[in-house]
Amino acid sequence: MTINVRFAPSPTGMLHIGGARTALINYLFTLSNGGNYHLRIEDTDKQRSTDEAKQAIISGLDWLGLLPKNNVPKNNIILQSDNIGKHQEAAHALISKGAAYYCYETPEQLATKRLNAEKNGEKYFYDRFWRDKSDAEAKKLAPNITPSVRLKMPLDGASMIDDMVQGKVEVGNEQLDDFIILRSDQSPTYLLSCVIDDVMMQISHIIRGDDHLTNAFRQLQLFNALDVTAPLFAHIPLLYGEDGKKFSKRHGAVAISEYQKMGYLPDAINNYLLRLGWGKTLENAENDAKKDEIISPNEAATIFQLQDLSKAPARFDFAKLNHLNGLYLRDMPNQDLRSLTAEFLTTEQRENQQGMEAFEKGLAGLATRADKLTDFTDIGAFYFTAPDITNLTDKKAEKAINSETAPEMLTQLHQLFSAMGKSDDAWNREAIHKNISELVATLDVGFGKIAQPLRAVLSGTMASPDLSEIAACLGRDEVLKRIKNAIEKF
Repeated sequence: MTINVRFAPSPTGMLHIGGARTALINYLFTLSNGGNYHLRIEDTDKQRSTDEAKQAIISGLDWLGLLPKNNVPKNNIILQSDNIGKHQEAAHALISKGAAYYCYETPEQLATKRLNAEKNGEKYFYDRFWRDKSDAEAKKLAPNITPSVRLKMPLDGASMIDDMVQGKVEVGNEQLDDFIILRSDQSPTYLLSCVIDDVMMQISHIIRGDDHLTNAFRQLQLFNALDVTAPLFAHIPLLYGEDGKKFSKRHGAVAISEYQKMGYLPDAINNYLLRLGWGKTLENAENDAKKDEIISPNEAATIFQLQDLSKAPARFDFAKLNHLNGLYLRDMPNQDLRSLTAEFLTTEQRENQQGMEAFEKGLAGLATRADKLTDFTDIGAFYFTAPDITNLTDKKAEKAINSETAPEMLTQLHQLFSAMGKSDDAWNREAIHKNISELVATLDVGFGKIAQPLRAVLSGTMASPDLSEIAACLGRDEVLKRIKNAIEKF
């Protein structure tokens, strides 16, 4: 069997995190089994579909590295709307073979039937009034009505799907009504368009969210009516928030573009989504951290199987995503960090040459405290602008700089650093730490007595990277300047 799968989003909204996970699993399935992975934009709902949403889906998948790389280039995505003629032909062909029928019920008549069912406390099913009516009866009973087309569903028995994730799932056919496949305006419904496109694309596996499981039983009957073997189904559990409810806007950002703006890395997003509901590890992982947490799609493909996905909903946890994203940041070369963090700096910061040099030198240290790219600009703001020591928001830093011994310690530090050279050989992290340590020993005080007020003066916070690294990155002249200003103020 040739493996053909598709990720088929509807451009009625932005690409959300759950959709990205579905795309990733389709992509992984083809990596592990060979075959083709396609992107099909299901845009037949013209009233709700927008070009903006379509472009957002494509851009989001491109950022995540999940655009098809085989026979569907970026500028030639499969559009469902291009096949509407084929969908219409299929509906009329089903009528000709007796598998579907014209329904002359008006929207008003259907609404009345639905309302009556609700009044009687009954679940509404179309009563199949037109299922066995003749053309002559139609001309007599509904002479001026343009009909829709409904599929004839089995009246008894059961439909069963052997789902690759959910297992065997069965539903009684009495629970499935004759659904519309072609509206009275000749527009095909989602259920018909989806099936016809899957047939045309020779889709072998339909991998999607389990909110489509009920649709699968209806689509199965469409495949049967077309005398086509249905693809294999795999319905993935949806994502839930930490409160156990379906993941939505109230749990945080859901559009992929928002995660990009918040400073997450696409590899970390993919890694986290892969781990949701899938707990396999690499036996030959280089270290425990990688074995337990970091795994690329290519590595995952060596052991990935749909059957290993949990049937239970996976809970999305921002704290875990932040942790994983931080691991990626700390493993990233400075050159990559420079280009990525630059996008989150202000124009003023980018034009501050001295600040940029200090910031770029300090990226590795900042990465030890950063979970997202946006954290670099927050944590490393002191590299661009000296903190206002008269108005510190960090209470511990404020306490350190206002201590009785702070003026004396800062004076001693100013004298110490003034005696050091400014070249890289003289002014570096190791030399700075050595000199501070010697001063601590000479004055016979605790290291914090000297380090804390210095940290407050240089960074404005007690939660900054290594003190000697900060001083080395800022440069001797800037460090002396900030200490002198502090002494003068206090």
